[in-house]
Amino acid sequence: MSLRPVVAIAVMLLLLAANLFLVYQELTPDESGQNRIAPAERQIRHSTARTDPLFDMRFTKTDRESNLKRMGLPPTLVNATLKALVSLEDRHGSRLQVAMDSAEDPQELATALCGKSSDLRPRYGALRFLVEEDRGTRRPVDLQRVTLLRRQEWSRADLIASVYEGLELADDRREDAPLMGIAAILLGKEAEAVDSVKPWDRAPMGTWSWDVVVKENPGIDSRIVDYFALMHLSAELAQSEGGLCGD
Repeated sequence: MSLRPVVAIAVMLLLLAANLFLVYQELTPDESGQNRIAPAERQIRHSTARTDPLFDMRFTKTDRESNLKRMGLPPTLVNATLKALVSLEDRHGSRLQVAMDSAEDPQELATALCGKSSDLRPRYGALRFLVEEDRGTRRPVDLQRVTLLRRQEWSRADLIASVYEGLELADDRREDAPLMGIAAILLGKEAEAVDSVKPWDRAPMGTWSWDVVVKENPGIDSRIVDYFALMHLSAELAQSEGGLCGD
């Protein structure tokens, strides 16, 4: 009898045993209780925290100016947004609180505003509830007409996350990425921003420019001021003691 079939079968068995051993090693929990295939949620969160320089941002009244600067707003917009914040809080702060308390889905609103998720930061999460789309134009909701906050239908497409990941978690991230990214979403130009098309061109010699965004899209600076004021105040209320975030 030839030994060739016996040798072939033996080799196959050895290879099978080796593969089973490797699979066993991959699936066996390590000292932390995690296997080697899927990273733990805390590992993903740690990676995002390291990549997103604004991961630690918290929203309080005393942090307004520094937060707006960190999100890339130029001095003129910082000053305009600070004034808008004061006016919004005085005139509609109570109405906003009622709208938040009456949210259609409080848990989803908390996810958007509390900053506990590594893949949805408040500056972007708030877009889901605070920006409405009317005949193709996106603008911050009018608190005089709002009685409760609900997830806006336009935000259900995976547009917000693509801009956040493409502009803010990229190796070539610009300091004003939040300003430029949110402007792109308000303008419905997410694809241009993610694909690095002028004026969101992130190449070393590219045409990344807030001034060009304003020049080519009249009125976007006003919408940016309104959004950042509304977003910041909403996050302040949510993250305050006894607020939606429950801290």
